[in-house]
Amino acid sequence: MNASDMERFRALVQKRLGLVFDESRLDALADTLRRHSAANGDVCSAYLQRLSEARYPDETWRALAQELTVTETYFLRAAEQIRAFVECALPQQLAASAGMRSLRALSAGCASGEEPYSLAMAIREAAPWSAEAVSIVAVDVNRAMLQKARNACYSDWSLREL
Repeated sequence: MNASDMERFRALVQKRLGLVFDESRLDALADTLRRHSAANGDVCSAYLQRLSEARYPDETWRALAQELTVTETYFLRAAEQIRAFVECALPQQLAASAGMRSLRALSAGCASGEEPYSLAMAIREAAPWSAEAVSIVAVDVNRAMLQKARNACYSDWSLREL
């Protein structure tokens, strides 16, 4: 594998999965590229060519998404961001959308669902009158994590900040 292969892989991962890898995480990304190309019996350039031609979602991209996403999460993670949402963004958006039926929020990279559930709890606590007007859409490229979110069954570890 050469530097050009690595940059091509990083660009493909960013384009297809929306995952950005800075310089500090390139070694882990390179290991992933080596492992996946070897597992498929390819040299890096052939594997990258197949990746660039494959449509997402396909099994190869799903496996990469599962391996490359961060799955560490818990309720009320990044409390300062949640606080900024309910104290600043939510009131502004509710005022701007006055008269509209609902307000939608996006929780991107929601992993197993603790973040969107945390937003819902914070909205209900900070502005209970607006809770019914806000809908939260949660997305993630890691299907295994989305299944955990659908199941909504959490361990004590997920509840450690409550």
